Amino acid sequence: MLSIFDILKTCHDKTMDASKALRFDKSHPWHINLVALHCSIIELVGCMVTLLNVNCNSGVPSIFRTLLETYVEFKNLLDDRCYVYHMEASYRDQWLKLLREAKKGNPHLSEIANALNLDEKIQMNEEMLNKLKIKKYSPMTVYERFLRCGMEVEYRSLYNMLCNHDHPNIRALIERHIEMSDGDFSVVLYKGQPTDEYESDIHYTCCLLNDSAIRLHKTLNSPVLSQIEELNELVKNWAKVSS
Repeated sequence: MLSIFDILKTCHDKTMDASKALRFDKSHPWHINLVALHCSIIELVGCMVTLLNVNCNSGVPSIFRTLLETYVEFKNLLDDRCYVYHMEASYRDQWLKLLREAKKGNPHLSEIANALNLDEKIQMNEEMLNKLKIKKYSPMTVYERFLRCGMEVEYRSLYNMLCNHDHPNIRALIERHIEMSDGDFSVVLYKGQPTDEYESDIHYTCCLLNDSAIRLHKTLNSPVLSQIEELNELVKNWAKVSS
């Protein structure tokens, strides 16, 4: 039986190859953003495969967190075409934060300050954001995004644990750098975790990748949908044997 890591590589390679068959309306924001989000999911899975392949496993949770957020955006957008306006509101809101900080003279934003007419750009983005807000399309928090697509349980459990790895949290530091032995401990580099310790994360990653692929290929009437559905069966069969 294939390992879940081998299945992850297979799913990545085949969904990437299947993406060549996607045909969509490049003038339609819904299509463009759906395809781009799916492409991001594929790339993030590719990054995870690379890290696992060279045993740099400490970076896997951070990639998985980003992948989970990307899937949430994909699912929200697929379920509601108007969600793209919430995405645009977040885009305008984040730009305004940068532009206002650049205007304050932040040295890390000097290139933006020198290249743009800040007052003009700030006013333009404020006006566009206000128009979206009037229509009830405001920037959403991460929690609101998870809640909207029915993934509150994942937010309060899986996502919470993944966030610890993106911050200098004591739990993450212990997992990464403390190695116990004979009643003593050592502080180590690149401790990582054996790949089989990540089986559940890898399995869930396969599920998210395949689900986004199936949904998108079905939405766009792709001729290779059946190939993606076969990948889903591969993952399900692994789960049955492993349980």
